[in-house]
Amino acid sequence: MNKIVDFLIYVLSVIMVILILLFQHDMQMLFITMSICAIFLGILLYLKKYNYGTLITGIGISGVISFILFKSKTLEFDQCVTFMMSTSFGISCILTIIYNLVTRINFKKKYSMVVVGKVIDLEKNNNTKKEYYRPIYEYIINGDSYTCYYPVYLSKNIPAIGEAMPIYIDPNNYLEVYFDPMFVTVLSAYGISAFFAIMCTIIDITLFL
Repeated sequence: MNKIVDFLIYVLSVIMVILILLFQHDMQMLFITMSICAIFLGILLYLKKYNYGTLITGIGISGVISFILFKSKTLEFDQCVTFMMSTSFGISCILTIIYNLVTRINFKKKYSMVVVGKVIDLEKNNNTKKEYYRPIYEYIINGDSYTCYYPVYLSKNIPAIGEAMPIYIDPNNYLEVYFDPMFVTVLSAYGISAFFAIMCTIIDITLFL
C-alpha cells in the first residue's frame, strides 16, 4: 500500500511540475490546476499518515471554491484571498474530524477481538523530571498470556496495578493491539477542531454575506 501511495505522490508531483511549466503565463489556469492537485496530494499524504495532509486538502478545496466565486464575480479578488485563507483552515478542521472518525472505524475493524487486560506493572520515563508512567498490560487468549505496553506515557489518570481495561486485538496476530483513546482526549480533539471550523464559518458569514 505504501509503495502504491509513494508512486502516486511521485506521479502527481511530476504532473504538477508539468502544469506549472504549461500554465506559467496563465495564472488563473495555474491556480485552479494547482488547487485540484493539492486536494489529491493532501489525501495521499494523509494516507501516508502525515497529519498536514488535511491542511493541504483544505487549501485545495478552498482554492477551487474561491476560483468559482471569483469567476462568477460573486467576490472580488482581494475578497477571494481572505475567503480562501479562512475557509481553508475551517475545511481542514472538518476533514480532520472526518479522517479521525474513519481511522477509528478502520482500527475497530482490524482489531475486532476485544479482551480484558490488567495492569501488571508501570514503566517510569526517566528522561523527564515530571513523573510519567506507561502501563504494562497482561491479557489472556485461549489460555496463553500476552503482554503489551500502553502507547503513551501518562502523568494523570495513571491506572493502578491490577486495574482492567478493554484491549482491542488483531485476530490474525494476538501481539497487535489497539487502545481506544480516553474519552477526554477524543472530546478535546474533536471539540477543538469543531470550534475552529465554526469560528471560520462565522468569519466567512460576517465578511461575505
